[in-house]
Amino acid sequence: MYPTQRRNSVDVWPGWVDGLSSLLMVVIFVLMIFVVAQFFLANQLSGRDEQLGRLNAQIAELTELLGVERAENQELESRYAQLSSDLQLAVMARDELAGQLSSLEAERQSLSDRLAAALDRNRTLEAEAAAADARLADAFATIEADREKIELQLQEIASLQNDIRALRSVRDSLETQVAALELARRTAEEEAEAARTEAERTTVE
Repeated sequence: MYPTQRRNSVDVWPGWVDGLSSLLMVVIFVLMIFVVAQFFLANQLSGRDEQLGRLNAQIAELTELLGVERAENQELESRYAQLSSDLQLAVMARDELAGQLSSLEAERQSLSDRLAAALDRNRTLEAEAAAADARLADAFATIEADREKIELQLQEIASLQNDIRALRSVRDSLETQVAALELARRTAEEEAEAARTEAERTTVE
């Protein structure tokens, strides 16, 4: 009777050993899968963080460039306003000189009529006519100088308008790039957050 009991106990033990061995192999396999998954998730999160950093740097650089362009645009607009004011003053001065020219022409005509009517005052009238001619020549010279100045100012204003349009186009392009990079940064942050959540969920499981 005793030998039978000993044989039964010897036959049962290897089954438990196989079961424990299989369970240990399963645990080791699960741990290996978990370690490999953690390694790949860590690499992926590191790459996303580097990409996010580059996107933030690009956004900062473009924002700074946009600020510089806006400052230059404001400066050009200020110069444009100043030149417009100078142009208005020059136009007013031209109109005033034109009025003076008309007055001088009328005065010269009057002096010519007086010269024809009064030959006895010939010398005096000739002197007055010469003075009027000198004033008229000065007025013509002033008007010509103002005309050249106005033309130069009009050319500069046209150039400034072209520069302002170009800067506005650059500003619109930069704002579009900043918006696109901001969207990419938000997408990268959402993907990184989703990856971290998945990693935490995998760790908890």
